[in-house]
Amino acid sequence: MDRVRDLVAAGGVYVVLAQDRDRIAREPAYHYLLRREFEEHGTKIRALNDRGDDSPEGELTDGILDQLGKYERAKIAERSRRGKLRKAREGKIIATKRSHYGFRYNASRNGYEVDEETMAVVKRIFRMVGTEGAAIRAVKRAFELEGLPTPEGKEIWGQFFIRGAILDDAYRPHSREEIEKLVVKGQMSADVASRLDSEKRYGIWWFNRRRTKT
Repeated sequence: MDRVRDLVAAGGVYVVLAQDRDRIAREPAYHYLLRREFEEHGTKIRALNDRGDDSPEGELTDGILDQLGKYERAKIAERSRRGKLRKAREGKIIATKRSHYGFRYNASRNGYEVDEETMAVVKRIFRMVGTEGAAIRAVKRAFELEGLPTPEGKEIWGQFFIRGAILDDAYRPHSREEIEKLVVKGQMSADVASRLDSEKRYGIWWFNRRRTKT
């Protein structure tokens, strides 16, 4: 859009055409401001799904359609949020672009499987810091000297990631007693907890809680 605005400001543009009105601006107020800005340079904004014209009645029609579109997008976002929350309450992982390092998504993309190659790196982090007493910076330097790629495939490791892995509940084993406390707090459903083997320990994947501040 910045490029389009520069072209309009330079002059010689008669019309800016988009397939849908919300591709120009999703917020009706922004669409109005752009329209006024372009009109100063003799340029019109048009979309293939326009329903009105330049008359007051036409502007009213398009304004109503813009508000309806905004309402529908808000409803879609709300339904999506509720759907993700329901899946999380069922003990399922909400797949994003990238899983936790050391894991991969299962076939249905609603749970984790261990990726042995990258999980070995996670185990090294815990061993070097927790057992050998190495500083996080030392782990970073060691990985970089070895040419070990980061989770993003880069060469430079971030101390924030290494520290975050140590603090992440996905890697920390939780006992049955700890899981029962999560149920009491309402942070895990009793149905999900009942399906777990009481003799095993589990990592916890949190819905909507990846970002933490110390």
